[in-house]
Amino acid sequence: MNPGDLIFVSGIDVISRIIRWVTESKYSHVAIYVGGGRVIEAQAFRKVGFQELAYYEGKYDVKPIRLREPQRIHGLVWILNQRGRPYSYWSDFVILLRCLFNIHIPWHEGLAIICSRLGRDFLFHCGLPIPDENMSPEDLYEWVTSYTRE
Repeated sequence: MNPGDLIFVSGIDVISRIIRWVTESKYSHVAIYVGGGRVIEAQAFRKVGFQELAYYEGKYDVKPIRLREPQRIHGLVWILNQRGRPYSYWSDFVILLRCLFNIHIPWHEGLAIICSRLGRDFLFHCGLPIPDENMSPEDLYEWVTSYTRE
């Protein structure tokens, strides 16, 4: 595992199960590995910050990202500067509307952010051609899988 790899989590708590049901996904959460056994993540009821990878033991898949070293460093510098951002509950609602009712509301979090947007923005700051849209963890997983196959 390398810094900058994405960690896709299959949580089992109530909120995770709802996210997985609504998005029809195996995954309910995404975090970015930063090294030293830690990830950085946006998680409900907390600000963007670090978590020990061991916290997700047995509940995650690693998605290696092919990055050149300058890309990786640029993305990691950006992601480390995101600590302290608040969580965006409104973005969760926007994704809920899209997944359940196919209602698309253009929305950008501003300062507040969700886990999949943090992962998406990390990849953007690494210089990858990722679309600027609201993504669920499943959407991000599918995009990364497609990108890493090319």
